Amino acid sequence: MCQFTPYYSPGIGRFISEDSYEYMDYTDPLSLNLYTYCYNNPITMIDPSGHAPDWLENIWARAKLNAITRLQYPWVFAANVNWTTMKIINDRINNSISKVENNKSFINNAGKEFGVPAKIIGSIILKEQYTQSIPDEIAIADGLIRGATHSVGLGAIFPSTAREAWNSVNPDEAANLPSSNVDLQNKLYLDNNFNIRTIAVVLVHYAKQIYGNNIDISSLTIEQWKVVVWRYNATDKNKADNYSDKVYEYLDSVDELLD
Repeated sequence: MCQFTPYYSPGIGRFISEDSYEYMDYTDPLSLNLYTYCYNNPITMIDPSGHAPDWLENIWARAKLNAITRLQYPWVFAANVNWTTMKIINDRINNSISKVENNKSFINNAGKEFGVPAKIIGSIILKEQYTQSIPDEIAIADGLIRGATHSVGLGAIFPSTAREAWNSVNPDEAANLPSSNVDLQNKLYLDNNFNIRTIAVVLVHYAKQIYGNNIDISSLTIEQWKVVVWRYNATDKNKADNYSDKVYEYLDSVDELLD
């Protein structure tokens, strides 16, 4: 081992002291100390934070979310008997994670606009996209044919719930919503930004129901928000507990994905 090797911390997986190798010319790559040079930690740099490049952090975040989802639904994989089924399941998980990553600017903006932690919005999207009971396309077709409405879009929101929440939180914007629930359902499905903002609005609406209309939304703790998430999907206690617990298992990794 080279005697000039800087101190490496296994806990954060990074070098945290400067390389003491003195004989180098920054303009000459051949002068680098090849024993201590690494991709994310150039020589003479100190970075005790352990931060990885964005592209690597995203890979880690996706991998953790994939693993969490598999642990949450072990029966799905226990029942898996062939590679075709496995591919379908894997695609479902990865597509759900991509829905969060591809819309992170909308998610972060909605969080700031309405005072809702963005990682909660993103985690709800991941949960709803993976467990959706009926594909959005089928729900939309049924709405057009029979006039029946369904929960649709990234946040799996019923149009009636969306209208109620918007009326409560922002009556002016609510006045501009499509007049029919079928048309509102289509807007929730086709407009990701609107759907994501509506997730935040629904959460604010339920937060005010739970904590009072005068509550400062931005003052809610992450544990207080868990009660709101509890209400987002269900009213039955067992189902709501299960829902909020699973959503909260995603929070840290989704937060990394949204960074």
